[in-house]
Amino acid sequence: MPPLETRPPFDPKVLVDAAVQFFVVFKLAKVYEPNNANFRARLGELYSVYERLRRTAGEMGLQYRPGFLFVNWTRIKFDASTHAIFRSLAGEFLSRRLGAVVFRPDLSSEELGRFMLFLARSEVAKDEPFEALERRFQAAGFAHVRMEKLPDLETDETSDGSPAPIYFLGVFHLQQLFGNRTGAWNFYITKRWIESICDLIALDESFLFGLVNIKNFEDYTLNHSVNVSILSLALGRRIGLSRSELVDLGISAALHDVGKQDVPKEILEKPAALDAAERSVIERHSHEGASTLIRLMATHDLPLPAVQVALEHHVMANLGGYPKYVRRKRVTLFSRIVKITDYYDAVTTPRVYRPNVLNPEATIRLMAEKSGTEFDPVLLRVFARMLGPYPVGSLVALNGGEIGIVFENHPQAALSRRPVVKIIADSAGRRIDGPVVDLSDPGAETRLIVKSLDPARYGVQISDYFLARAGAALGRD
Repeated sequence: MPPLETRPPFDPKVLVDAAVQFFVVFKLAKVYEPNNANFRARLGELYSVYERLRRTAGEMGLQYRPGFLFVNWTRIKFDASTHAIFRSLAGEFLSRRLGAVVFRPDLSSEELGRFMLFLARSEVAKDEPFEALERRFQAAGFAHVRMEKLPDLETDETSDGSPAPIYFLGVFHLQQLFGNRTGAWNFYITKRWIESICDLIALDESFLFGLVNIKNFEDYTLNHSVNVSILSLALGRRIGLSRSELVDLGISAALHDVGKQDVPKEILEKPAALDAAERSVIERHSHEGASTLIRLMATHDLPLPAVQVALEHHVMANLGGYPKYVRRKRVTLFSRIVKITDYYDAVTTPRVYRPNVLNPEATIRLMAEKSGTEFDPVLLRVFARMLGPYPVGSLVALNGGEIGIVFENHPQAALSRRPVVKIIADSAGRRIDGPVVDLSDPGAETRLIVKSLDPARYGVQISDYFLARAGAALGRD
């Protein structure tokens, strides 16, 4: 099969340049007057990038979701040289509870400069920072700039029925939770978020599975914890857990790695193999997580299974792994569920020490080889059946030579090999923005999946397609 012809909707370098130029002008606006030559020169460079994107997309927007920065709803991939810029911009947006800045068509260079000075020099209010900023913004009379608030879990926005905002709000909430060293954790919000996920799994499970394909290097633990929670809830629902049991399972899954918050970053992100001392530090995170949650149970309404899952999620079905059990013959049901979902998401996520990952189908095959030793065999069979022969996010080759990404699985087991597929390349290997095709429809019955493909070999970033869908769901216009 020929390699794909890569034709991204935007040049990635232009998108990174847009974020960098925005950052530079923002920083200069804090210290220089509008007529300063350096400020004017860099403002001109930012305006030039705006014009390039405007000609393609009609506008230029910077969007922030916790752990992610987008330009025109395309995720920016920062390298070592630009990571500090990402962190700084993320901090500025988060402190203002600012979700997006959009520059509309017909924006002039003068208005762009005036806005950048306004944003850089506006005092960040301690209470309701976005609302205070928006009042000053309205008074300033910007005609071609739009600002959007960063969604807050404590509003009713979590109940609007859209999976994308709830996914990102989960990352945001865990960021706030894990970063709070005072112990004043709000598990009421955690419970509300889990309840929203439970509702969405019943309504749009495949879209949530698609969002699980969004992998984030910058805040792996947070992104991973959200993914594990979603997958655990879906598996729990498959085996018939009650609503209250599902909520307890979701909270437990979301907090399973809480013990990692005190593991040094140089160990978590070490690109080489860990030595014995470093491995010991890593393995202590299960004990540390359980101890943290036990302390919190004294003052918070926290389910007991959360403590058990934090302690046991690395214990294998044959009681190998860690921590070591002597007298117990079996770990709890929730721990066995999280053991499966934690492994699946970890193996399908690139890390600094493991840049090459398995695709979903290959991961399930690998896990099947460990059935009965590492994983509970009954739960693993249910999990594999839930994901289907071609899990959502799989890159697949069709019999006509086309290449597609599985967007949705068919609910009927008899049609599990005929999922909904987004066509991304034609039979000649040319990258296209093709249709979303339900292979179970009578009109599509001539299309068949031949095999799964390795996205890395074909230069396909699976997450980009689900981020695009998430961007549309989050209200791009």
